[in-house]
Amino acid sequence: MRIYILCDDSSLGDFEHEHGFSALVDSVLFDTGKSSVFLKNAERFGVNLPEDVVVSHGHYDHVGGLLLLTGKRLWIRKKALKPKYSGDRYIGAPFEWEEVLSKNETRFVSEKVVEIKPGVFLMGPANLRNRVFSGEFLVGKERKIDLFEDEQTLVVDSKGGLIIVTGCSHRGIDNIVLDAVETFKKKIHLVLGGFHLLRSSEREIEDIVELFNKIDVKTVAPCHCTGKKAVDIFKERFKGNLLECRAGVTFEVSN
Repeated sequence: MRIYILCDDSSLGDFEHEHGFSALVDSVLFDTGKSSVFLKNAERFGVNLPEDVVVSHGHYDHVGGLLLLTGKRLWIRKKALKPKYSGDRYIGAPFEWEEVLSKNETRFVSEKVVEIKPGVFLMGPANLRNRVFSGEFLVGKERKIDLFEDEQTLVVDSKGGLIIVTGCSHRGIDNIVLDAVETFKKKIHLVLGGFHLLRSSEREIEDIVELFNKIDVKTVAPCHCTGKKAVDIFKERFKGNLLECRAGVTFEVSN
């Protein structure tokens, strides 16, 4: 199985980048960044986009490219369609959802875990455990605190263990990996995507690395919203492998 990073905040060589995330995970497109960057980079890779498209959550930097897709099968939670804000700034979809939904087949996900292809699952929203949300991110016309009930994670059950692909991990990357272990009762081979640790303290990040070590996560590929401080702490303290994640990077994983 091969994973292509189609969009990230940085890139290799001639590949383009933007603030956003998109990855082609075998036969599933996970997120679309905020513009056409994911399409341009897919063309540079020489790969075709698959029928199945997963939306991790409803922020513009993960759904913006959906407007460019036609005839796909979208896997999305209904709450991703609600207006989203960061304080007073609108950060939801930069289009009318009906325009996207009418051009594609939509599968609204309501189950905690659903198998969308043999060995390929969507899981979420993660159990919050003791996580407490501030008022930074808001949702709906009432602008309530966003608990990210639309957030979902891609989990691939591979020979070497679970492959976990996240968008932004707003409900906690620690909660996501714990849910995966508890749900599938298997070791984790790779955690790839945005870990959303930009504003986390060193202690909080160290606790997450300690958890990853404790449950024996083999490899991490922090992308997008993880932050340099968190990547540096992973480099220093994580006992497994740390892979660079940029647009233009590919990863080979044994099925």
